[in-house]
Order: sequence, then C-alpha cells, then structure tokens
Amino acid sequence: MTFQLRTGETMTRRDIRDRLSREAFAAYLRQMRDLLGLQNTEIIERMRETASKITTVHPKDMWELMGGQRMPRGPIMTALTDVLNLDVHHIERATRYGSEIVGTLTENSVIDLDEMVIQARSLGHELAQQRVKERAIQQSLDHIAGGVPPEHVQEALTILNELYQQSPERAKQYLALGTFFIEQDKKAS
Repeated sequence: MTFQLRTGETMTRRDIRDRLSREAFAAYLRQMRDLLGLQNTEIIERMRETASKITTVHPKDMWELMGGQRMPRGPIMTALTDVLNLDVHHIERATRYGSEIVGTLTENSVIDLDEMVIQARSLGHELAQQRVKERAIQQSLDHIAGGVPPEHVQEALTILNELYQQSPERAKQYLALGTFFIEQDKKAS
C-alpha cells in the first residue's frame, strides 16, 4: 500500500515506518550523546574498549549511526548500549514508533512526512531525557543507600516527581527500590 505525500511523491507503508523509526532512534542516540557530554570520537574509543567482537569502528560508521542513516545491529548495538547506558524499553519505544504511526494511517491519507519526522525526532529526545533522569534517580538512590548527604535525597525526590508526571508506574518502581535500599541501610546500622 502506498501513501501520497504533500510533496506529490508516494511512499510505501514500510518505507514510512522504517524512516520514522530510524529518525526516532537516531534522535535518541544523539540526545543521549549530548546529554552525557560525549563526543563521537569518545564514543568510538569506548566502543572499541567495550565491544570485544568489534575489531574496528570507523568514524564514518558512527556518523552514520548518529545521523540515522542506518540502524545499528549486533555487536555495534551492544557496544552503544554499554557506552551510552541505553534502556531496552526506550530502544523498543523508538524502534516501534514508525509502526505505531503507520497503523493509524488510512488509505486516503495525504502525509506531511517532514512534520512526522519532526515528531519522531521529538520522541527520541524525550526518551533520552527520561533515561538521563532515571540514571540520576538511580545514582541518587545509590547515594541514599550509602548514607550520603541529604541534598542528594532532595535531588532524588525532585527528579522522582518529574518522572512521576511522565510515567507513574516507572516512578513507583524506583521509589520501591529506594525504600528497599533505605531499609537495608537501617538494618546494617
């Protein structure tokens, strides 16, 4: 099945699905890289260190990954996950995005692909920001467990509240984890 774009071109369902999923995932990678303050060269070096199955990772490959020209596979994905500390749920959400959107299209739809790409990238950015917040919560809860100063507790609560606005279920999981650490700390003392 093909769909007409506002530009007059036509695209198949599969092409639209793949393009939007690639855009969402590439935006997720780029935003994670930026939020973690990593340069592409640093990521390449870390990938070389952490991925024993990869003998060489060329800068061109990384630029392609960051530009969303192709999806990473196999050991490259494993290395990226390790270096950027990606979350499997976020990866799945980004890579499913195209299928979700295409599923809402009707046969007579006229598609503004540029706008859809913007939305896909926006989703990737949101997923990365959520992941970084979750990492901060985890680090703060680890501090709580280790008996580190109260300002870390306040930081954890602030971030936890922000996460709750986005995903109550995820926030409850982190809260339960934090409670467990605190109880263990009390028992130890």
